[in-house]
Amino acid sequence: KNCDILFQPAAGRRLRPIISRESNIEVSGYLVKRQTQFSFVVERLRELSSDLQRIREREKLLQGSDPSQWYELAHQAAGLARYYDDALLRNEAERVYLAGIHLERKAIDATDADAHRRMADRINRFGLSSDLSDELIHGSFVLRREELQRSPSPDWESLLEQIARDYPQAVKPQRSFDKGQHRRYLAARQRVYEQTGGEGRHVLRRMLYADVLLASIGQRAQRTAASNEQIARMIEKQIPELQPQADEYRLKRLAADLTRVEELSRDDMRALAAAFRRRDDVARARDAETRWVRGRERTLRGKGVAGLILAADYYRDELADAAQESQLLREAWPHMQQGGSRDDIEQIERRLAGLGWSHRDGRWSRISNSAAGNRGEPAADANQRFLRAGMTVDDVVSILGNPASRTRVAARHEITDLWVYDEVGMVVHFSRRIGGRLRVVAVFAAANGTTP
Repeated sequence: KNCDILFQPAAGRRLRPIISRESNIEVSGYLVKRQTQFSFVVERLRELSSDLQRIREREKLLQGSDPSQWYELAHQAAGLARYYDDALLRNEAERVYLAGIHLERKAIDATDADAHRRMADRINRFGLSSDLSDELIHGSFVLRREELQRSPSPDWESLLEQIARDYPQAVKPQRSFDKGQHRRYLAARQRVYEQTGGEGRHVLRRMLYADVLLASIGQRAQRTAASNEQIARMIEKQIPELQPQADEYRLKRLAADLTRVEELSRDDMRALAAAFRRRDDVARARDAETRWVRGRERTLRGKGVAGLILAADYYRDELADAAQESQLLREAWPHMQQGGSRDDIEQIERRLAGLGWSHRDGRWSRISNSAAGNRGEPAADANQRFLRAGMTVDDVVSILGNPASRTRVAARHEITDLWVYDEVGMVVHFSRRIGGRLRVVAVFAAANGTTP
């Protein structure tokens, strides 16, 4: 092999056959030239140990020694393999080199990211398995991430650049992460990576990149005093696979807004309550509304009659709290008697009557259930069975259908609707401020099926 000269036995000589194909052969004889062609006349040959055999014999002497000696022997075997184009020697060189890698891997500090990276680079230079170098590279990134987590001033951007350089596809967002796989990876990143093969590793590389990018976003947000909403938007834009984490930041924002809900405008409070309801968190939605209304009440009580009436409106419109609404109206009524217009006084009286209160002998009193049934005033039993205060027009229609008749009364700041349901002997009293929505404030039992 690798020689153009023809070898032939000397005349009258019978050469011993070669037993092993792996053997090296030592030949003795002389060179002759016939015309333009050289040939070697073999007078004697001797079978020697093969290169592969010598490499293996030297390997036995290296058991448990320094990894660098294994690397040196592997390079010798690799050189012979290249010269002779020998597949067996090439395989042996790789095996010896891997033995050195395993020895070095056992000897290094398991938390040394740089050592893992050096081994990966060494494997790549020798041309060994890309899977093994890939595992070492990934391991170095995981270790670097853990180092940065412990650092008071972590350089996440630098690590992101390193990951992007080795795993360029990891920068590209995916549709979503499998929740179970993502959870397992975050719990044991390196072990899961080594257990995963082929295309599955592309997904894990993206998970690694996303994990580091999330930490980087958190650091930037802290440095720039970004709001939770801004952080949520950054996550949605750069790591759309981590929508749950974006939602967590939004929930933090909602929780922060809830602590200062009394400072919010009415529209902002309503938006906050709506956001909680979209999350099926009705309790916190109601808490936001209640705290806001009570805060307004505390402020408005110092603003006289107008403040009491506005506070009553808030209890009606935001909480459908007829009891507190009527309490505030009854507090406002005597002051109205002293200086209010007749229209305003009558408006309060109508509202209180609609809420089940009657004014007799200079005082307001709750109308009894029996009287309500006989005189067309609020019927508690019907209210409990069918409707409740605060329901919208759509709510009532969904329960009772369309009424037999409607009556509307418009005052300066308020509109009142009375819906008559002859078949069930009921009148539903709606009310709203100008610009607001009609809501149920009371239910009446209509005497003889007519409007009270």
